[in-house]
Parts: sequence; structure tokens; C-alpha cells
Amino acid sequence: MAAAVEIWESNVDGRISVNTPGPRDTVKKLTTLGKGQRIRITAEHRELAEEGIRNQQNNPFANGKLTQIGGEARIPPPRDDDFVAPQQFSDEELAIFFTMTPEEFGAALRELSEANVRRLETLVREKGGTVAQQEVLREYIEEQWPITSGDTQSYREMRQSPQGAAL
Repeated sequence: MAAAVEIWESNVDGRISVNTPGPRDTVKKLTTLGKGQRIRITAEHRELAEEGIRNQQNNPFANGKLTQIGGEARIPPPRDDDFVAPQQFSDEELAIFFTMTPEEFGAALRELSEANVRRLETLVREKGGTVAQQEVLREYIEEQWPITSGDTQSYREMRQSPQGAAL
């Protein structure tokens, strides 16, 4: 099955060049030399070309310099603000949690991603936190991400059961 080809027409008098993948990992340049000139490109190659454009204002497929006149309709690439950036905290920023009361600490944990909660667990051991904070953190982790294996009870469930009262 051949890839669907899109046909794009230039709306400007100037030159428009687009880098697309060529044979054997080379780069092929598609160019229009003026208004009314056309380029033919597969949707996959167009998407790859659009990914390489850092500033979307310079994207000829989106800024109006090229108009699609044939092929399947273009689906615009996702914008940067369509993605939620992962929480990125340094160890020093996470260490600020140790200045909180146990109640504030427990409430703040709910705002953190699992990766940061796990990092905070490591920091508690390395940099120290109050015993109450360590307990709040341990309970929060057991509640949110219990360790179970099939029908086996989690550590929290075993602690709460009459047989596990000794734990």
C-alpha cells in the first residue's frame, strides 16, 4: 500500500524549502520557487518535517505560506501546552517539605507525583525528617501504591488484620 501523498501550493512569491527524509538516512529538500508552485509530500514526511521546525511561526504548513490542495486533510501537530510537564524538583526543593508540620506535610504529598514522593522517601532517610513525617510518608505510600501479589494482602492490610496485630 502506497503512502498517501499530500499536495501543497505556495501562497508567497518567495522560496519555501522543507527538509524531508531522503533515501538511506539522507535529507531531501523540497522547494517551491514562487506563488502557485506545488510540492508533493507524504503525510509521514510532512509530520517529520514539522517536528524539526522549532518555532511554529516558521512552519509553512501552519502559517499560511503553503495551502493544502490535495490529499487527506492535515492534522496539526500537538502544541507544547497540550502536554503536562512532569514535576521537576531538585533535592533542595523537596527538602523544604521537611520544614512543614506533619499535617501540612501530608496535605502537600497529595500534590506530588509518585516519582517525587519516592524521592522524598529517599531524602527522609538521607537528610532526615521528623518521625511523624516519616510515618505520614510511609502511610501515604502504602495507601496510594500498596504492594500486593495476587491474593496476598498488602503490608497495610496485614497490619490491620487481627493476625497481623503483632507487626
